[in-house]
Amino acid sequence: MGPNEAEAAQSSPRALDSQSTFADLVRAARSLASSDLAGSNAGCLLGRDGNDYVLAADLMPSLERMPDPPTDLGARFDHAEAFAVLTAWGVTGQANATTVLAAFTATSPATLAAPPVLLVLDDERAFVRSSSDGSEASAGELTVPAAIARAKQLAAGAATVYVTATATFSLEQLASALALIDAAPKTDLALAVLLPTDTALPSAPAQTNTELCPTGLPEVDENTPLGDLSREAVMPALAGLQSDIAPCLTSLRVASTRVVVALRVGPTGSVHETCFMDAGALDPRTASCVLLVAGALQTAVPNPHGVVDLHLPLTLQTEALPAQRALCAGQPQ
Repeated sequence: MGPNEAEAAQSSPRALDSQSTFADLVRAARSLASSDLAGSNAGCLLGRDGNDYVLAADLMPSLERMPDPPTDLGARFDHAEAFAVLTAWGVTGQANATTVLAAFTATSPATLAAPPVLLVLDDERAFVRSSSDGSEASAGELTVPAAIARAKQLAAGAATVYVTATATFSLEQLASALALIDAAPKTDLALAVLLPTDTALPSAPAQTNTELCPTGLPEVDENTPLGDLSREAVMPALAGLQSDIAPCLTSLRVASTRVVVALRVGPTGSVHETCFMDAGALDPRTASCVLLVAGALQTAVPNPHGVVDLHLPLTLQTEALPAQRALCAGQPQ
């Protein structure tokens, strides 16, 4: 690496020196998350730059401002108590959780479908928890290699392992642990930070209760002329609807949901009214965005001239996010 390259690396907000700790990594993630530099296509969580490190992860924080990790676990993991993880897609884990974490690297909405596994790293010891009923995760401390093996066993190729550490856990130690996680079998993982012990889980988001019309839009006045649109006249307008809606789905908290949108097309082909006959699993923010996009549709002019009601069944899916490896490939561990 030449002098200019070295200077650029050191100035990067993702750069972390060889003496950095998990606390430094969390602070870097916190700074990046509030900027336009949170995204990454590196496909891995942690990289190396000579003797130094790079926070390579695609970041998807679940909190606007993450706290620093704890310096001491105290007695938090002396017993196998319930835990939950806040993700950008919602909460995963147990509703009665007394231990709550906030994930800050990218995950897929599908991660909410399987009980999470927690791996807590603290110097030479580690703890493992699983939120699945009847879990045999040890309540006591384990060595780091033993804890990683147990976490991978509990994940069983389906669950996501959320990795966290105490503030002083060095990135050298973290890189060694991540290397063990990367070993077969493949395990989906994300980085998270422990929240204070008095953290309460957020209440479930309110169901969409506005702009609903289970039986369709209200009937028009008897003096309003009714028009007609053939399938051929409507389909060109719908061709790009799914791609136009895609930006709305960043807050969708499930991998897929089916909705039915009611549209009232006016005599000129523009949409006058919209509502959901079935809003599926949409949260209010996503629902409003979808209706805004649907309301911008322009169909052919009805023939005969008049208003036309359309009912559009749509399956909305979030884009699958590629799993991130623990360590960037081809780098020293």
